[in-house]
Amino acid sequence: MSLVCNCGDNVMPESAGNEGSIIRYNVSVNDRCRTFHITGPTAGTRIHDNLVYIGPEWDIPLLLVSDWGGVTEEASSKGN
Repeated sequence: MSLVCNCGDNVMPESAGNEGSIIRYNVSVNDRCRTFHITGPTAGTRIHDNLVYIGPEWDIPLLLVSDWGGVTEEASSKGN
């Protein structure tokens, strides 16, 4: 549903980075893939007030955090 990313191998001026992303007011129904994915050196990601439905027949991660030249420093989730 949502990808927040930043390649940690690139710095200014090639990359502006990724700080303060907001993911809100989305609807996800059986998307069959991870719902939220944060990768690379990001900061201040806020995930809130989203509606997510995953049926009992699916085994899907709600949040995937991975390393792409760094990892997130700060992320929050509420009201989902």
